[in-house]
Amino acid sequence: MDNSLRRSNSIKPYLYCAALLFISNLGFPQAIQYTTRALGIGVTWFCLLYCGRGTLKVKSIRHEPTLLIVLYLGVCTLSCIWSISPFQSVMKVAEMVTDFVLLQRLARDEQWPGVAKKTMDVYMTVCLLLLAVTLVGFFVAPGYFANRGTQARRSLLGVRLGEGFLGANKASALSAFCLCWLVLLRPWQGLRSAVAVGMCLIIMFVSQSRASLVMLPVIVAFRFFKYREKYRILYILAGLAIGGFVVMHLNLLITYLMRGQTTDVLLSGTGRTTIWAYAMEYIAQRPILGYGFGAGGELAAHRFHGVATVHSGIFETLLGTGALGLCILLLQCVYAIRIVTTNVFRQGLRANFVDLIILMYYLIRSVTSLGVANWHSPELMIWWLFLFAIREDQGIHRLYRNENYRLMEERSNWNRRDMGLATGMRGGVEENG
Repeated sequence: MDNSLRRSNSIKPYLYCAALLFISNLGFPQAIQYTTRALGIGVTWFCLLYCGRGTLKVKSIRHEPTLLIVLYLGVCTLSCIWSISPFQSVMKVAEMVTDFVLLQRLARDEQWPGVAKKTMDVYMTVCLLLLAVTLVGFFVAPGYFANRGTQARRSLLGVRLGEGFLGANKASALSAFCLCWLVLLRPWQGLRSAVAVGMCLIIMFVSQSRASLVMLPVIVAFRFFKYREKYRILYILAGLAIGGFVVMHLNLLITYLMRGQTTDVLLSGTGRTTIWAYAMEYIAQRPILGYGFGAGGELAAHRFHGVATVHSGIFETLLGTGALGLCILLLQCVYAIRIVTTNVFRQGLRANFVDLIILMYYLIRSVTSLGVANWHSPELMIWWLFLFAIREDQGIHRLYRNENYRLMEERSNWNRRDMGLATGMRGGVEENG
């Protein structure tokens, strides 16, 4: 137990750095954003060098995720040379290298499964705090946290979650991750868990993100049918009641999903196909190496008012790092698909359902939004942690289950030791008496 406590204390500085890097690149005002980003990089490298006694060790490059991430970082670094935003590109690459080295340091710990669980818990806890601030701001300071534009006013709610420091898409994505963590991985803790789940559901509802809402019935069904088998009939009846309500109020659901948009706009992927067609004209001119970081956002903002990205990880990568960078990102996805599908066939769907949800969500989101192509973002950090954590015969769900079992065993052994010491002390007192 003493060794476990010492090991836990030794990784705490790295977990604090992980939390700092996680929040350093949110949509704060520019001066605050640059300050937090520089602070995150500086503090993390100081911690890495000081706690590591001036040495840095990287896990074997032959480790498949490590190799793929290093190659991707190399292509991103190369793209800084001809980037249209050199300073931003160098800053982003420095942040991604810092993320990678920090995760590598955590991955080299002897108790990596437990460390991976702690790192995921830190990420999700920070997400919940950010979502809580966003939700309070939506009602208290709607001028900054709410969107009352033309389309938002025509939607069913008459308002939508605005940019704030998260934005509607990022807030909905983080809500989906937190919901998956709360419902499928973390032990239920009564009122606290219920409040956190309710907050995530409200964020997803007011953000009106279609991609995130698709995850809701899947997560809820898996949770109820796996962990509450004795109440299954109640959940079936509740599901039938909800399904009947949806059928009876189908027009209401359609209005909500339309978000105040016309049918033509919806069929064009909310204007995405128009942006992608425009982006292809530029991709054709530099297909191999691209234009450097930020090219997608600059292109979209130049042609389309109020658009900050090309809303596709594929096109964003082609514009930024060209076909070379896209091939490496696709290889990362192929690696994750291979590991997850192998584990599903070997251990069954239930034991790897969480991995399957995370993988499918990233694949879908990388097509309709930035996803894995979002340089130094909360989504990218969770994706890299996912790549490091999964391996054959070990997924996220099994990792959590094994670590919880190990902690229970340690507590049990510690309690037995305390009882033994207490019994020995009572025996000594009786003998002395």
